Amino acid sequence: MKTNKIFFIVLISLFFITTSCTDKVQKEYDIAIEKADKMFKEGDYQRATSFYNQALKLMPKEAHAKDKLMEIKEILATEKEVKFQELVEKANAFFEQGEYDAARTAYLRALKIKPNTVDLQDKIAAIDSLQSDAAGLNTDNTADATNPYHIIVGSFQREDNAVNLQQELVNKGFNSKIFQRPDGYTAVSITSFATIHEAYNNLEVNVDGFVDAWVIRNSQ
Repeated sequence: MKTNKIFFIVLISLFFITTSCTDKVQKEYDIAIEKADKMFKEGDYQRATSFYNQALKLMPKEAHAKDKLMEIKEILATEKEVKFQELVEKANAFFEQGEYDAARTAYLRALKIKPNTVDLQDKIAAIDSLQSDAAGLNTDNTADATNPYHIIVGSFQREDNAVNLQQELVNKGFNSKIFQRPDGYTAVSITSFATIHEAYNNLEVNVDGFVDAWVIRNSQ
C-alpha cells in the first residue's frame, strides 16, 4: 500500500510539472504569435518572420506560423519582381535617351535583385563599350586583351590609396590592376574575365569582404 501511494504521488507530481511546462510553452507561443501578427499587419515582414520562426520553434506543429511565413514569402517575391521591372523600365528609358550613367546605375540596381540576368549584363556591356569609345580608359598596367571585364573593388581620388590597395591584393595572390577612370578617379580591380557574363556571375564569389563591387570594361 505504501509503495502504491508513493507511485500515485509521483504520477500526480509529473502531471502538474508537465502541465506547467505545456502552459509555459503555450504562453510564450501566444506572445510570439501576437508580436508576429502585429508586425505583419504593419508590413514589417523581417521582424514578423523572426517572431513566426520563434513561435515555430516552440510549437512546430501549429499551422498559423507556417501559413504566415509562406504568405510573407509570396508577398516579398511579388514586391521583388515589381521593383525589378520598375528598375529595368527606368534603365531602358535612360538608355534610349542616351543618359548612360543613369541607365547603368539602374541596370546595376536591377542586377542586385536578379544577378544572373543576361540581358541586363549585355546592356551594361553596351554602355561600357559606348563610354569607352567616347572617353577611353587608360591603364597603368598592361591590360590582358582576352580578359577585358574587370571586377572593381575600389575607386579613389588619391592614386596612392589605389596603389596601396592593389599591392595588398597582389600580395594575396590576386591579379589586380589599376585603371584611370574618365571621372578622374583611380579604380582597382581584383580579377578579370573574358566576358561580362562571367564577370557578373563571379561577382559575389570574388569580392568577399568588399562592399558594392562592380564591373567595368577596359579597352586599349
